[in-house]
Amino acid sequence: MKFLWTTIQVGDMEKSIEFYTDLAGLKVLRRFNAGPDMELAFLGNGSDGETLLELAAHGESSPISYKSPVSIGFETESLEEMQARAAARGIAVTRGPVETPSGRFFFIEDPDGFMVQFFQH
Repeated sequence: MKFLWTTIQVGDMEKSIEFYTDLAGLKVLRRFNAGPDMELAFLGNGSDGETLLELAAHGESSPISYKSPVSIGFETESLEEMQARAAARGIAVTRGPVETPSGRFFFIEDPDGFMVQFFQH
């Protein structure tokens, strides 16, 4: 069995796409309406067989609120550079940096409050 994607519900598709393309370096691979009041965007690096990030926006739905410890993680070459990029966009580090035996990481939140981790080996 192959893991295909992770779906994140978003309140503002444009803000979320900007966040994930600008900070995580993902590309919009497909974007389309999936019915009345629903838009989907699949993001990734364009690598064959990669796991994708699916953003789902539901028209006039209620605001999105993430209050669980679920997160997604991205590897970065330089934790300091990624922190500086986030800070330049007014995005605060919510946890970290934390040292582990295999590397260092910190967390920020996407436009809807979903936790995003950046990890450096």
